Order: sequence, then structure tokens, then C-alpha cells
Amino acid sequence: MSQKREMHETPKAIIAKKLNDLFPHGCKRILLVNPPNVPEEDWNPEVAADNRYPVYPPCGIATLSKCLQNHGYERKNIVLLDLNFLLQRIYKANPEAFSYCVWEDILDGYVQDFKPDLVGVGCMFTIYYRAMKRMAELIKTRYPSIVVAAGGVHTSDAAEDVARDCDKFDIICLFEGNKSFPDMIDFVNKKSDENVLTQLSTIIDGTYVTIKERAEKLAEDYDDIPDYHDLPIDMYSQYGRIGTYYWLFPPTTRMATVLSNIGCRAQCSFCSVRYFN
Repeated sequence: MSQKREMHETPKAIIAKKLNDLFPHGCKRILLVNPPNVPEEDWNPEVAADNRYPVYPPCGIATLSKCLQNHGYERKNIVLLDLNFLLQRIYKANPEAFSYCVWEDILDGYVQDFKPDLVGVGCMFTIYYRAMKRMAELIKTRYPSIVVAAGGVHTSDAAEDVARDCDKFDIICLFEGNKSFPDMIDFVNKKSDENVLTQLSTIIDGTYVTIKERAEKLAEDYDDIPDYHDLPIDMYSQYGRIGTYYWLFPPTTRMATVLSNIGCRAQCSFCSVRYFN
């Protein structure tokens, strides 16, 4: 980045320009992906066989889908892909023939069929980051023109580290994206100006640039029920662990999750919840 740009352009203006360069024709089709929760080198077939890997319904990407729809984007132009669930399901169907890298073919198939303008990937815990990074590398290697956005708790907590470690992430979406993510899509589609941009960061010419302004929290952006599309969330508990006390229930018990509030009143210094929410 030139010294002139650093002195005379705000982070919002700099990121706005990059977004316009990334989306010369706007953004009409969005693929939201939940990566595998366990990287390949940590995968343990015995743990998977005992249903001890977590397989939670992907509330984050389902909520983003609903928020996008609230901004006028058609449901048919938003696709959810839960690779964590699919890996567990494929493994259970035929453990002897299971290959972890099958996720690559699945993701590639979705990209070829749907032809998204943007692929959004999230990462809640640090241990998932390696899987998310490999997804971005695969997409940008095979489809360089597709924009890849990263988000989630780990990404927000270590945004500059993530941006510098993996240059395949075109844009980093920070904190809760209920409002900021649809606002970004509105901007690249010329529905609003750069003033709506919040909670974004990226690397430009080796310099880390971030919009520190947080999106305003409005009740209507946080009260919607997630839209899981055609994901079979009633089947998730058959293929993995949901909740701490899953072992108390019969194996055939169907379980899911309900998000009843945002954040936590405890504000523990060692926890990222108060920072993220």
C-alpha cells in the first residue's frame, strides 16, 4: 500500500475499493460452507464410530441465509453445505471404504453445479482452522475468480493472523454477521454506499486493513429463526454428538439445538464470548 493511500484514504474506503474489484459484476449467488470440525491428521475412526465427534446443526450459516433473505436475496440463490455432517454420514455408511478427502470432491461438485460468486466459510474453534484454510486453498486454486470470505469466532479473535497466514481469504468478516454480512453484499450489488460497511478486514499490499466500526444491533436482525434449507437436521444426532449429556439418552434419540440468547452475562476474562458477541 502506498504512503499516499495510507494518509488520505480511510480503511472503509480502501476496503470498499477492494470489494468493488473483487465483485465487478456484483454478487448474486452465495455458497455458505460449514467445514469439517476435525482436520484430516486428527481424524480418529474409533471416535467417529462411537458418535463422539460433534455434529451440531450449522446455526451460523443458517442464520446468515435468513438474514440475507431479509435483505431481499432469493433463497434459491443461497446454498448451504455442511461438510462436517456429510463426512460423518459417509463414514458411517461404509467405514472400510471411507476416504477423508472425499470432502474435496463434494465441495468441488457444489461449486461446479451452483457457480457461486462468493463462498463463505466459518470457523468457531481454533482446531477447525486448518480445515477451513484447506477449503479456501482448494477453491482459489481451482476457481481463482470466486471470492472467498472467512468468518466465525476464531477468525474474529485472530483476524490478522488468519489473513496473513492464508492469502486465499479475500475478505475477513468479523464478529456476528447478521447485519454486517448482508450489508456487505448490498454494497457490492450497488444497493447502498460504502457507509454501510462494518466489521471487515483484509490484507492489501502487505498491510492489514480493518474497519473497526461494529454493526448496530437491531432486534430484527437477531430474532429470526435460522433457515436450514434442506439440511436434514433431524438426522444429525444419528451421526455425532450434540450436547454434553448425549450419553444419557437412548442411541435413537433425536436431538437438536436452540439458541435462546446472545452472549453471556459472566464476562470471564479468559473467554471470547463477550468479545465476539
